[in-house]
Amino acid sequence: MRAFLLIALSLWLTSCGTTPKPTPSVSAVTIKTIKPSYLQATHFIRVREYMTGAEHTGKQVVLRSDPETREGFYFILVLDTKLHRLPPGCALIGEFYTPASPDLQTHHFALPSQRPKTREILVGLTGSDWPFGADRMPSAWRFTVVDANGQPLGHKQSYLWSL
Repeated sequence: MRAFLLIALSLWLTSCGTTPKPTPSVSAVTIKTIKPSYLQATHFIRVREYMTGAEHTGKQVVLRSDPETREGFYFILVLDTKLHRLPPGCALIGEFYTPASPDLQTHHFALPSQRPKTREILVGLTGSDWPFGADRMPSAWRFTVVDANGQPLGHKQSYLWSL
């Protein structure tokens, strides 16, 4: 009986040590930097795509205004926390003033439910939202990370946005 209790106790202690800890959610996030850049479609092609025919973004989170078009003007957002720590249902709202229209363009980007352990998000104006090529760029922009209820967790904007 002692052997059985000893084995049961050791199994229980072993299982307690290997139980994954829950990932804590954050209630605020800071967008540390935003790097604007025009990217060609070839920037996103990986070896795995040649083998499978499907786009593979690896550990990157890539959000596009037109998911069918890769080429466009991208903003690389660097957060102060890893994406997998954001609460479920988070989204990113991008607001832009572009040469296409004097009116404000607003895009709502849902973050994937399975997010890698990265701090970067690539947000692209693609397709008809960016017909200009590499020689132009948006004049002003603002990004807001919101939770599932639409409450802001953090934001960052360009200098011209505040003027």
